[in-house]
Amino acid sequence: MRYHQLPSQEKLQELLIHDDETGRFIRRTSAGGFDVGTMVGFTEENGYRRTQVEGIRYLEHRLVWMYYTGKDPGCLDIDHRNRIRDDNRISNLRLATVPENNNNNPTHKGYTYVKTAKRPWKSYKKIDGDLLHLGYHSTEEAARAMYVFITKKWYGEFAPAC
Repeated sequence: MRYHQLPSQEKLQELLIHDDETGRFIRRTSAGGFDVGTMVGFTEENGYRRTQVEGIRYLEHRLVWMYYTGKDPGCLDIDHRNRIRDDNRISNLRLATVPENNNNNPTHKGYTYVKTAKRPWKSYKKIDGDLLHLGYHSTEEAARAMYVFITKKWYGEFAPAC
């Protein structure tokens, strides 16, 4: 995905105040006819927030990153640690590669019941597009434990909470 080049940290801090308790931006100036102190941005259907700066809409979490670090993440993603897409507190954000960000996804279960198998619980992990078979297990707990072990070993801090 291509992103617009972000405004500078200086420009953001000139125009906006970031309330890190709420994760929202507030207007510092009355640019565009809006009142000083009003919240800016909106939440999209997909759960992410967007904020407009000087006529261009940006993903708000990318602006927060620039606001605090002074660094444009470029082609890297900004991951929401707690998976809440509109929680843009700086403590909830971290740089991530696309695979790391995609891995922080609660829908990956990593094990399934196979009715015809002698040990009916199969665990697996998709890593870099390849499906890694982790074995068959007698119990759901054992299959889940294997998935959790491999996921944490492979992804470290980006492993999803299992």
